[in-house]
Amino acid sequence: MNDSRPQKIVNFLSAIIVLVAGFYVLFFMPLVGISAAAKTVIGILLILYFLIRMRYFSRRYRGDNNGPENKKRPDKE
Repeated sequence: MNDSRPQKIVNFLSAIIVLVAGFYVLFFMPLVGISAAAKTVIGILLILYFLIRMRYFSRRYRGDNNGPENKKRPDKE
């Protein structure tokens, strides 16, 4: 992949921030009118979102160090 290291870090941190911010809102903000079941469903959806992002992240950046574009070419030293 041609993604830079800072872009990888930003993608990873954005998934973590969404997870933490979502749970902060669920637990510490006074959400009047939302039942405990609705909060549970929202929490499960946040966890699923995080897991999907991590799976996408690991698949997208798994082979970066072993790809053909990173192997040393014999004509260039």
